[in-house]
Amino acid sequence: MDYKTFKQLEKAISISRLDTYKNSSSSLNEEVLGKYIWNVKLSENFYFLLKNLEISLRNSIYDAYKNSYPKKSLFFINKEDRYKRKEFHAIGSWKMIKIVKIKLIENEKKATDDRIISELNFGFWTKLLLDNHRNYRDMWRKIFKDVFPNMPIKRNIDKEKKEIAKKIDRIRVFRNRIFHYEPIFNRDDLDEIHKDILDVIGWINCELLFLTEMFDEYENIVISEKEIVEKVSKFGEKDEPSK
Repeated sequence: MDYKTFKQLEKAISISRLDTYKNSSSSLNEEVLGKYIWNVKLSENFYFLLKNLEISLRNSIYDAYKNSYPKKSLFFINKEDRYKRKEFHAIGSWKMIKIVKIKLIENEKKATDDRIISELNFGFWTKLLLDNHRNYRDMWRKIFKDVFPNMPIKRNIDKEKKEIAKKIDRIRVFRNRIFHYEPIFNRDDLDEIHKDILDVIGWINCELLFLTEMFDEYENIVISEKEIVEKVSKFGEKDEPSK
């Protein structure tokens, strides 16, 4: 790849973004862009896995709650502006639900459960697992096996919930890096995170795990770095993209 071509691409992508890949190993232009593209490919693949995990987790929690508490709303909050002890939710989750309901009302939409579920972020569902609020302890003891029907219970539910909460929170932090376009290629725990994501999906729904694995290209992408660099090195020699 010639210098002029690289500088044009650097201008489009940004110098600061590509600097991360320059510092990782070599400063050769094709290796810098190769690392950048390789990172994008890894992120794209993880995006698919993470979306399947997030969607299945929130739906499984909601469905399990409704089955166990058919007459109660998971998203009920007191109408008063201030937090009250009698509120079901811990204050962090309470605030998230309140913000979502206000947003829906401002957009002249009815705050139905489906709309609330789609608006609440991954952090809300993770917080339900992480928070040791007394109401959540009772709730999880009742719904845990329905949320994760395929997870082997080796100890009591409280301890299992604590362990999977830490695992999912770690996945959440990793997810945020991808969704904010931050590099992941230089992490040494990608294999472990990849396995954790698939494990949790499988504990929730075996069929979704099979579908996810069918389109999961992680292993091929991991070993494709050299191929990507070689392909990038030829960019600009011929068959340049049309303007």
